[in-house]
Amino acid sequence: MLHSFSHERAILNGKIIFFLFNYLCSYSALCQNTIFTMDGFCEDSTVKEIKIIKQNTFLDYQPPIILGTFSKSHDSHFRFSINVSKPQFLEIFFKNSSWKVFASPGDNQTFKITEEQGKKPIAFEGGLSSAANCANDLSMHVKLSGIKRPLYQKNLTLEEYSIMVDSFTSSKREFIKKWEVLHESKQKLLLTENNYEWVNLLYDPLTSGKIKYSELSESYKNSLETVSYNEDALIENSMYKNAVRNKYILSRTNVDSIQNHFSMLFKSINTNTKGITRDYLISSLVAIYANNIRKETDQSVVLEEIQKSFTIVKDMNYTTNIKLNYDKLKSLNKNITKNLLDSTFLQSYNSDQKITLRQVLANYQDKSVYIDFWASWCAPCRADLNESHRSKTYLKEKNIMIIYISIDRDEDSWKRASKDQNIREDQYLLLGTVNSEFGRFLDLKSIPRHTLLNSKHEVININAPRLNKSSFEQLIYVVKGMTEQRFTYDRN
Repeated sequence: MLHSFSHERAILNGKIIFFLFNYLCSYSALCQNTIFTMDGFCEDSTVKEIKIIKQNTFLDYQPPIILGTFSKSHDSHFRFSINVSKPQFLEIFFKNSSWKVFASPGDNQTFKITEEQGKKPIAFEGGLSSAANCANDLSMHVKLSGIKRPLYQKNLTLEEYSIMVDSFTSSKREFIKKWEVLHESKQKLLLTENNYEWVNLLYDPLTSGKIKYSELSESYKNSLETVSYNEDALIENSMYKNAVRNKYILSRTNVDSIQNHFSMLFKSINTNTKGITRDYLISSLVAIYANNIRKETDQSVVLEEIQKSFTIVKDMNYTTNIKLNYDKLKSLNKNITKNLLDSTFLQSYNSDQKITLRQVLANYQDKSVYIDFWASWCAPCRADLNESHRSKTYLKEKNIMIIYISIDRDEDSWKRASKDQNIREDQYLLLGTVNSEFGRFLDLKSIPRHTLLNSKHEVININAPRLNKSSFEQLIYVVKGMTEQRFTYDRN
């Protein structure tokens, strides 16, 4: 069954990729106007502003790009224009939720925000809006129908799990096919995403570390090869990026042993991929390594491999990212200075008092501290908070304090969100930008972001696991390994 289903996927995926590549190329060549314009009406009085967001290149290690923040006019309208170079899915964010919008150069669309309970709160009209409407309707369909995303458990056989994956993605696929007034090119785009979602789910037993590649059956291995992993035209698609990263990095190692496998992974990527996909994978490998190394080690071999990448990677965006992580790796094991403790200022939620980082940490003397960096506008941060009860209970049992540091620039937004999330205690606002000395030291370019300090307030994990459900087992592992230290600072 798995082989037959995979074969059908492979044939269809090849046709879709060919069509989509030609569509994107022809669209880019013909389109001169790069302005995407939207005019929206909002019935919901609680929505005061919206943000247009683009997912960043490196998904986990860089924050989403906010293309614009737009306030509602006196007549309850949002009117705005943004520059887009090619057709792509962006996200429109309001009320702690994000919804897809299909933005194309030269296109004009309208939208309406409603406040009806149990219904999709936004709908688009005009232009090329059907793709976003279908994608958002699909999200609502999955949510309201109770369709569960497959989760691999060790009590399942891989055959049983693959049947669950087939059922889940096929139900979404049939929804896309039946959706009315969806232009053929947009349908193919959504079906392509569906194919890569399917293969990403098949990779989950590997990337979670529950199954080794050598334990897979030949039919399961064949299923993983039914999509193409050298499609530069899809490099902006997050499902495709996840798939190539799963294949060449995350299914071959885990973040705790990546330092032992770096050279092997680097060689495999350089040998088997090409173009901008190779650039992305090399940059991702370096980012994953730099963000997960947890103890002192001889990095000379890895640094030599990274130096080679500067002659291999051609795209400037990726070489810039590699350089940032290269510099970060070279600076590991530096002490947090007294100047950093005394020159980093925060504001307490309960007292509005301006205090130093040293004063904040003094409130938690002889206690380990888990720092949660967040912001009111960060949807993943707030989603994590909504499902953090188990992780917070575990940290409390281990006598680890949680403090929240917001990077909001607007104090009122920070306070409203803190109240809404019920995290007013141990709550602080960073007074200064993430480009401050404190932000640069922790490489605080993206949120959600977490840092773990031991009872001496030495930084032992610069990129600790999140508080969400899926990171709980990793959090336990890191807490158990708290004797491993990397950064320290002078307390005197």
